[in-house]
Amino acid sequence: MTMIERFLKANYFIGYCIIAICLCIQLLGCTKNAFQSMNEEKWIVQKNNLSAMPAFSSIYFATASYQLNDQNKQIVHAYIDWLKQFPSITVIIEGHCDARGNTDYNLELGDRRARAVMAYMISHGIHPYRMIPMSYGESQPLEGAHYSKNRRVVLGRR
Repeated sequence: MTMIERFLKANYFIGYCIIAICLCIQLLGCTKNAFQSMNEEKWIVQKNNLSAMPAFSSIYFATASYQLNDQNKQIVHAYIDWLKQFPSITVIIEGHCDARGNTDYNLELGDRRARAVMAYMISHGIHPYRMIPMSYGESQPLEGAHYSKNRRVVLGRR
């Protein structure tokens, strides 16, 4: 291999690395403004002692449903407003089910519940990269809770 060929190969590799880094930064939303926003957010969190996500209500669903009702939408709006105040925070949207139904069905239903909340948040201006939908199906029931309390979506910080 000639010296020119080695030089071109090295430059292609470096070019690909730079492109990969730029794509990662873009996907994570880490622009100069986002870094500045993160520093401001850190200061606000420390100043106001908001180190934890606000404790809004869980979002409850009817049996075998993943449709958001008006009450659920009000709860989700509280999360949306909070996320708009802190643009660099990522949340996990956990879908849960009661123990009725088989495991596969409940995992799918929990996923649909989490994605329904995610879709609603996206439609109100929250970027999809800031949310991670997860389904736990029936695997994490609330101890001693009625079935209706286990058909829920819970949001948490990542």
